[in-house]
Amino acid sequence: MKLKTLRKSALLFIVTWGMSVSSHAGVIALSGVGDFSGSETLLDFAGLSYGALGGSYGGVTFTSGGVAATIGGDSFDGDAKSVGSTPIGNPYYSPLILDFSSDINRVGFYARSNGSDGLLLTASLMMGSTVVGLVDYADPGSSAWAFYGIESDIAFDRLVIDPDNNSNGYVRIDALRFEASVPEPMPLMLLGTGIMVLGLRRRMLAKAA
Repeated sequence: MKLKTLRKSALLFIVTWGMSVSSHAGVIALSGVGDFSGSETLLDFAGLSYGALGGSYGGVTFTSGGVAATIGGDSFDGDAKSVGSTPIGNPYYSPLILDFSSDINRVGFYARSNGSDGLLLTASLMMGSTVVGLVDYADPGSSAWAFYGIESDIAFDRLVIDPDNNSNGYVRIDALRFEASVPEPMPLMLLGTGIMVLGLRRRMLAKAA
């Protein structure tokens, strides 16, 4: 009876652990910078020159409409530098695309649009060419800088920022922060406990033999 009980317990731990690591809660919107660990990468664009932002900056490549995104003269943090979408026709702009050099799970930034435009954003999280999550943000009702943050339990290496409702598709971001979240300890604990139960069962079987 004891051996049967141990066997059932071991199977239960293994099944539970498998469900824990294969289930995906999805994508959530973050409320502010306090949702980050404090050790995330932070890019404020302060030391960059105005104009096209070519190549990689801080482990991120910024593009819009198939060309480099642009550094402009307004900012959230007062340093007069931020990165924005590039015009592909006057006055229309393309979505702002961020390609990260390593996989991440959490990203946040401040964003604004032109003049009196609001900013209804769709943020698409991608791993290569595969979309792993979407977040639609409500319009804050003004063109002032507002915080947008996303966390996903599936890693991603590309973020597409698409301003859905402003008059010309313009969007600028500043104070970009990102990180790879620390895995939850529970799946590892369940795995370790399952292995211990299996090991105990083997020892008892060996003694019984």
